[in-house]
Amino acid sequence: MPFSDDSLWRRAALGDHAAFAEIVREYQHKVYSYALRHCRNAADAEDIAQEVFLQVYRALPRFRGDASLSSWIFRITANLCIDFARRKKKTVQPLSDLSEETIDFLLDKPDESPTPDEALLLKEEREALLRGLARLSEQHREILLMREVDGLSYEEIAAVLKLPLGTVRSRLARARLALRHALEAEEKEVSIENAKR
Repeated sequence: MPFSDDSLWRRAALGDHAAFAEIVREYQHKVYSYALRHCRNAADAEDIAQEVFLQVYRALPRFRGDASLSSWIFRITANLCIDFARRKKKTVQPLSDLSEETIDFLLDKPDESPTPDEALLLKEEREALLRGLARLSEQHREILLMREVDGLSYEEIAAVLKLPLGTVRSRLARARLALRHALEAEEKEVSIENAKR
């Protein structure tokens, strides 16, 4: 059932457990991915994701559909991530310190059993992308990942971040440009390193 049709959340709000399970199936990967990017710890991300769906379940009867279901769920997720950061008051783990498993999950890399040469190229590209993302400001990295990894629309990002639509568009354009520059700088540094060898 398409999620643009509001009958799903209406059924869930009336106590239809199958409809709620469908909502969870649709959003659990994205919610977990978003939480993982913020707390950089799988166990904490799982706790946040569980709390998100608990809050969604409790609040569905009061949800009026003023915003899309996805932007409402992501707003709850963003608020819980902010609360988590305030409670923990710890520095964010650098992207470069993430495990290979976490990196694969965040980038949603398909498991296609590539040839050894393809696997090496994919690994190098993924590492370059992560280093490029690490060079971005938190603001640019977050909005870029919301669009490219989470697949949120411009309108949904605007609702989650509480920004005007024009600001979302311009910030995304600047984030993409910043990533392009970061990847170009990364490529130059690798070329210089290779030339020294």
